[in-house]
Amino acid sequence: MVHNIVPAKDLNSLKSNKKVEVMQVKFCSLKSRTTPVLVICTVAGASIWNTVTTTMMYWLSVPEEKTTLWKYTKGIACIEDEIFIGCHAGTIFRLSIKNDSAKLTGSWDEYKEPVVDMVIFRNWLVVADMKGDLLVFDSELHCLKNIYTGLSINRIISVNNWLACGTIIGQVVFYDIEKEAMLAEINAHSQPITDLDYSAGESLFLSTSEDSFVRVWKLENHTTPKVSCCFSTSVENVPIAGGCFTDAQGSSFLLSGYDYSVMFYFRLVQ
Repeated sequence: MVHNIVPAKDLNSLKSNKKVEVMQVKFCSLKSRTTPVLVICTVAGASIWNTVTTTMMYWLSVPEEKTTLWKYTKGIACIEDEIFIGCHAGTIFRLSIKNDSAKLTGSWDEYKEPVVDMVIFRNWLVVADMKGDLLVFDSELHCLKNIYTGLSINRIISVNNWLACGTIIGQVVFYDIEKEAMLAEINAHSQPITDLDYSAGESLFLSTSEDSFVRVWKLENHTTPKVSCCFSTSVENVPIAGGCFTDAQGSSFLLSGYDYSVMFYFRLVQ
């Protein structure tokens, strides 16, 4: 059932009918709100939406860089009543949300590498950039660590006490942020990983890829990650663009395909 629709023209700062490429979408649950907000990152900018009324609460324009041909916003994370958004210029924007209002309260632009993803890990903000660095920030956007991985990362999520990184060569790599050490790597897919998700209830995590495969992995909580594949299937001829579990137990999940209007629903059966 479709509850609400965000008009595509509203994702363009010029309010035209020109197509705008969506880079990332995320629901953010905030302390001051009973319902989550929807953050949509595109090549034109980022927007924050009220999910009940489908009204735009804030528009963040993509930074103008005359020397850059490819511009985008990408990387979304939230904690308490704050949302963080990244972009191609390496700038990290901090927005404060209170009820139905949003305002830009700060930014960090000392690093110029394009942001590819970000996540809240414990009380830190971890940012992955196109160079393969993991930058660790405190709540005031003070950079505490800069961990060079040597990986081409395009997705990161928090998994138990570790950080899971998806790469463009199809690997999932687990990092210990405190020790700045790689703990495990999985050759999960044959093409770039497009999305990762984690279900804490059953210690399951999901990986999707341009290779049309989705895989669900069982994670055992040891000193180092111990992972086994418990489900794998292909959506034939559909490069999978995104995927997520639909509940905390990981009993089912949804997939979206690149340039494909249909969503795919799977239920895991024991």
